[in-house]
Order: sequence, then structure tokens, then C-alpha cells
Amino acid sequence: MSLRNRELADVPVTRRARILTQKKNLEDLRETFRNGPKYTWTNKQECPAQEVLDRVLMNDSWDIKFPSALLSSLPRVGSDHTPLLVDTDEERERSCSYFKFESAWLAENGFKEMVCHKMLERDSSYILEFWTRKQSEMRTFLTGWGINILNEKRREKKTLQGKLEELDRKALEDDLSPEEWN
Repeated sequence: MSLRNRELADVPVTRRARILTQKKNLEDLRETFRNGPKYTWTNKQECPAQEVLDRVLMNDSWDIKFPSALLSSLPRVGSDHTPLLVDTDEERERSCSYFKFESAWLAENGFKEMVCHKMLERDSSYILEFWTRKQSEMRTFLTGWGINILNEKRREKKTLQGKLEELDRKALEDDLSPEEWN
């Protein structure tokens, strides 16, 4: 009897089966291919040490369930680790089409003035009809305006991510000066 088998001999049968199953599951794992920078960690020193510390593992059943999954490295912001994103390329559920007021809109310059300007003047129609029309038109306007603001914020974010990715590439290819690291 080998040393390993003697160690397992004292372990109860159900626990021993669970240990062997877990060991088998670990043996079936393999690393997922990652797009992006070569390294996932840096010590952010003047002469940086860089390593691949962060990984995503998969097995055959996961690979069959998500055949077009993609692992990407995101820009490293304020951390010594590069965030990893797994996109399984699954259909996403459509969100509810109900109107939702976003409190962040209140922080946008000129929002309150814009809403006041868009308010309908009271007409001679029945008050409930007027109020329903007023709400409907304001919801429609704010929905479109909110989509435009969101798209603008996404463009700004994409621009900043591009700048960060460029700095990451530069850090991999050249040595960055201490000023560029900060």
C-alpha cells in the first residue's frame, strides 16, 4: 500500500470519495486563453516585476456549454492586478421597458431648467387628460435624453479606457518613468 493510500485509509469512505472526486475535477481543468496584456500583475515599481497571477480555468463541459466564450483583460485602474472579464456571448434578456427616473440626472448641468422648459402649459382640457399627456410627453422626452446622456458617458469611458490601454501597452513595451507610473 502506497503512502498516499495509507493516508486515505484513515479517512471515512464518503469523505474519501469526495476528495477523490474533487481531485479528478481539478485534473480536468485547463486555463482559458486570454486576450490582452501578457501579464496580469505588476508591483508598480520603477523597474517593475510582472507576473501572470490571475487566471480563469475551465473544463470540457464548460467549454461545450459556452463554445464562443472570450476572456479579456480590462485596463488596470488603481490596482496592481489587471481585471479579467469572461464574456460567454449568451443572449441577454431585454430589460423592462418601463420608464425609470435616474437620480443621477439631477447632477447633470442644466437638467432642472431643461425640465421646466419642457413642461406643458396648462390648457383647457380636462385635468386628468392634461396630466396624463404631460406625464407621457415628459417620460418620452426624458427616455430619449437619458439614452443620449448614457451614450455620451460611454464614449467618454471608451476614450479613457483607450488611453489606459495605451499606457498598459507602453508599460509592457518600454520602461515607464516614475511620473508615468503615477
